[in-house]
Amino acid sequence: MCNWEEARALEEELLTNCELRKTACGDGHMVWRIWGSGPPLVMLHGGAGSWRHWALNIRSLARYFTLLVADLPGLGDSAEPPIPFDNNNFRSSIGHLANIICDGIDELIGEKAHFKILAFSFGAINSGYVALRMGSRVQHLTLVGAGAMGCTWSGLPAEPKSLRGTKTEKERREVHRHNLGILMIGNPNNIDDRAVYLQSENISRARLRSYRIAGTDTLRWALEQVNSPISGIWGRGDVYAMPDLEGRIDVIKGIFNGADCRVIEGAGHWVMYEAADTFNQVGLEQLGAIVQKGEREIGQANAS
Repeated sequence: MCNWEEARALEEELLTNCELRKTACGDGHMVWRIWGSGPPLVMLHGGAGSWRHWALNIRSLARYFTLLVADLPGLGDSAEPPIPFDNNNFRSSIGHLANIICDGIDELIGEKAHFKILAFSFGAINSGYVALRMGSRVQHLTLVGAGAMGCTWSGLPAEPKSLRGTKTEKERREVHRHNLGILMIGNPNNIDDRAVYLQSENISRARLRSYRIAGTDTLRWALEQVNSPISGIWGRGDVYAMPDLEGRIDVIKGIFNGADCRVIEGAGHWVMYEAADTFNQVGLEQLGAIVQKGEREIGQANAS
């Protein structure tokens, strides 16, 4: 199990080896971190998150792609969006965020360059609107833990705890550990110190709140107007897909005939952390990267 200092060391290593870029966002900047080489892959993290959602995936994916890893507006190290996020008008709010993201992509790789997208949860919702605006420039869209498809959602199994009133670092860590078990991780035994550390760093920077979006049809509305190839990945225990994970898969397959949708066993919502090795292999397959035969066989053995 990874300890706290090892988690800090991983974060520091990744930050040392990336290129930091900034694009316009309201009165400040949207922050991007770039790793690897090859064709561009835009990566969008989940709600209350940052680039750290991808901490266990960056090394593998960077072997095949130039990773353009965003901190979404109002999250991570990026500035607030110029128009505040409105939980009563999701389509308009996501549209505003997507415009900021698209302008950033244009600045980073040029206004005509093609690219692929790998996007998680709240980032997946944003990615649908990015694909809608960018059209044929988006060569493939892989959605991870995607909700907001108009399917039944049973809500959270328990109430997350608040950090208010915590007085010590130990108390704060226990709150993060509790909340990871409700929101992000399927198997409590997989909540190690590294997950707690990454979660704590994400939460400390999160200002934009998108707490009610999972139960809407915001993403489905955008995807129905997108012509790019789409694929999907979920953890079997994804709390945001309960009780109708198959319904979400059916939506994607109904929009893009033949869509490759896979469910990874033994993982929850944060599937690319909890089952990182299998996720990396499956993601590379869906994105069309060259994968070693042995790696592909392992990925298929653990994902259905």
